[in-house]
Amino acid sequence: MKRFEGLVLCSDVDGTLIDEHNSVPKENLEAIQYFRAHGGKFTLATGRIPEAVTPVLHGITLDFPCICHNGCSIYDFYTNRYIDTVELPKEAHKAAEQVLELSPDSGVEVITPEGIFVVKQTFATDRHIAFEKITARRADSLEAVPAPWLKILFAQEPDQTDRLNEQMRSSAYHANYTIIKTHQYYYEIYHKNASKGNALETLCAHFNIDLKNVAAIGDNENDLSMLLKAGISAAAGNAPGSVKTKAGIVTCANSQGAVADFISKL
Repeated sequence: MKRFEGLVLCSDVDGTLIDEHNSVPKENLEAIQYFRAHGGKFTLATGRIPEAVTPVLHGITLDFPCICHNGCSIYDFYTNRYIDTVELPKEAHKAAEQVLELSPDSGVEVITPEGIFVVKQTFATDRHIAFEKITARRADSLEAVPAPWLKILFAQEPDQTDRLNEQMRSSAYHANYTIIKTHQYYYEIYHKNASKGNALETLCAHFNIDLKNVAAIGDNENDLSMLLKAGISAAAGNAPGSVKTKAGIVTCANSQGAVADFISKL
């Protein structure tokens, strides 16, 4: 029996698999290849849209469909289709309006299965589009964005994201939506039932995988649901303490090869 046979490794992308320059460290590439050569299976769970995942896949083979949009979708790169989506109700624009009241300088993007619509363009949205190497369309208002919606993203500077995260903690909209900081620059709204953890559960059920045979690694609060459902969990060394304390393993930082370090500990 091969060393990693029967084990599935699911990795977050930003802040975990890739470094600050949007590149996969050589250590990670080599370790993933070693992991798969010795019986392991590999896939990703990311907040990115499928188009933004493609540049990351150079030198990496996915054995299962990819969890995208922070769990709002599961996308199969071999058939180029979604195998699952969790959509926002159109009334979500009301929650978005509350966020904008609190943070009027934030840029706004609505993400749909067809791509990204920029509703309010700012330096922060331009940075997001450029960093992930994706195309985006413009929309004059939230109401102008065609359904279905998967999530709404607010882009701003880190201090604004943190302030917004604190201000929204008491929002009544938390009862109906997941409203969460997903990155130092991003704050997002998606369906209450959408999460990386729930998507991982759906993926495992689809392919008859026992969750106890899943090893998951991430670096942020939006990864916690996945880490808590996986049989083996790890937090990248750059993760905040709130994530590290919930993970079974803490690795080195993403820039130093967090995924490779995790694999070495399996």
